[in-house]
Amino acid sequence: MNQNDKRLLALVKSGLWKNEPLYDLFSGMNNEDWEVIFKQASIQGVMGIAYDGLFPWIDKIKVPQQLLLKWTANVDAMEKRYNKQYETLETLIAFYAKNNIKVLILKGIGLSMLYPYPFHREGGDIDIYLFDDFSKGNELIESVGIKFDKDKNVNPKHSVFYWKNIYVENHQWFLNWHGIFKKNKHIEFILRQEARVENCEKVMIGNQEAYVPSSAFNALYIMGHMASHMISSSIAVRHLCDWAVFLNKYYAEIDLQKIENVFAKTNLFKSYKIINNLILKHITLPDKINISYEEKFQKIEEIIWRKNISPPLDLKNDKKQHKASILFFKLLKLKERYRISILLNNRVFAFKMLLHTIGKKIVKIFTF
Repeated sequence: MNQNDKRLLALVKSGLWKNEPLYDLFSGMNNEDWEVIFKQASIQGVMGIAYDGLFPWIDKIKVPQQLLLKWTANVDAMEKRYNKQYETLETLIAFYAKNNIKVLILKGIGLSMLYPYPFHREGGDIDIYLFDDFSKGNELIESVGIKFDKDKNVNPKHSVFYWKNIYVENHQWFLNWHGIFKKNKHIEFILRQEARVENCEKVMIGNQEAYVPSSAFNALYIMGHMASHMISSSIAVRHLCDWAVFLNKYYAEIDLQKIENVFAKTNLFKSYKIINNLILKHITLPDKINISYEEKFQKIEEIIWRKNISPPLDLKNDKKQHKASILFFKLLKLKERYRISILLNNRVFAFKMLLHTIGKKIVKIFTF
């Protein structure tokens, strides 16, 4: 791992756990080092968390003034996006409540509540589950003139629409369990049982009552979602942070051996193990959490970090590239994805994954 990755992770750990970073890590830095850390924090979805780990120690960690101002401005913008998303979610919950539909909040704002500063977790869309009212919820959205995204690349596990200019995914199921991921059906069945209203926790979003999943649900869902992404595309440091703060809050409530047994019946088992290794090595966990680092996955874990999570960053590579170079890069990424799929499963699964990816993204591959 390069020195700037170590520096960023030190800030992330400080932001999550409120511990003092090793100041020696930050000695001898130049402006370009700080630009790399800033850009990588943005790419990895941890700009706010790293800022929380930096700001208390700003008198001991010398940051270029211009970059610090830019970082602060970006975090301010992040807080405004969070508040906008929160307010939008409140109005959506109110809309459904008028029609006697309960809303379960998945990921996003629900997970942000586990962070020291919820508004510093980078968010994207709003993910919801309407229990047994998926179709009714869709009909209500259409009744007020909102159109659904009908793009063929939209995953059938959810409907997609914009509510007050915020992207919303209304789930009818939780994980991909068709085709190459058919073994995930075992996890999906458990998630459906756990996602009953009586198992969920009530929360207030502004003045509106909603629900967040149980710890048993989230233990499978957060990890299952992350492990699937590791195989099919990539994950970021933010995903590792999500699992770390979840364990910090709910470790005493969940049965990790039971969770491991569930993943052992799927194509996600190695991913599950490697994610735990990555967190233990790069994010660290409080002492109360008893998860063992598994040496036999170390080599794969290092490849995943280098190729899947944090490839080298080139600040000079922003200029417009020739189409042939872009195509070469895309094909190279496909090749790397194939190799990673082999490491995480086997050649048969990896070949099916490759065909699935090409079939789904053939237009994007040849679009410049």
